Amino acid sequence: MFVAAAATVVVLSLLPGRCLADDLIPPPWQRGVSGTTFAQWEFSYWSESPPADVYYNPYGTPMMQIIPVEAWLPQWDGRQGVWPLSGTVLATIPNNPDPNPFKDIWIQLTWEANTTTPAPGGIPIVMENTGAGTPATLVSEISLGGNWYHSTYAIHMVPNPPYETIQINGLIMLDELVIDTICVPEPGTLSLLALGGAALFLRRRR
Repeated sequence: MFVAAAATVVVLSLLPGRCLADDLIPPPWQRGVSGTTFAQWEFSYWSESPPADVYYNPYGTPMMQIIPVEAWLPQWDGRQGVWPLSGTVLATIPNNPDPNPFKDIWIQLTWEANTTTPAPGGIPIVMENTGAGTPATLVSEISLGGNWYHSTYAIHMVPNPPYETIQINGLIMLDELVIDTICVPEPGTLSLLALGGAALFLRRRR
């Protein structure tokens, strides 16, 4: 508990001023506020279960699994720390266990087609793997020069699960992954929060 809280404080202090390498299209909500989580992987070294380089999550530690474990590349096509994928990436994000109405997930992916496999090529296939397997919606795709792309995806989940697993498939070279989530409380909770804020405002005026 103390470690998680300490990590939360440290990461919160870093988020506003930290410029992530390919954090090009942040989510439409404010990071670090109640109900949000954030995790960013740059794959700066080899690991069967790469830890997030930076994260904010009051509910636990984000985890990742790469299946099968390929040969991690320290450099590839002008980028550092790249995974050549031929299978699946599973990123599990602990989240608010309360049965709130819905959750929004925002995913940023830096990638290029895998040219190291016998059958080169491929595009990312992104979905959540927690429940019914909701496919992600492509929000934007930006060319970064050469063969690299930055793709942004959104997933809307109803209702809110206590955690979510983001699944990425495809014959791609994966350079960076950023995942944001926001859990939206029930309208009654929002009303209570609004009333509490109004009461605090009146108290200050008095």
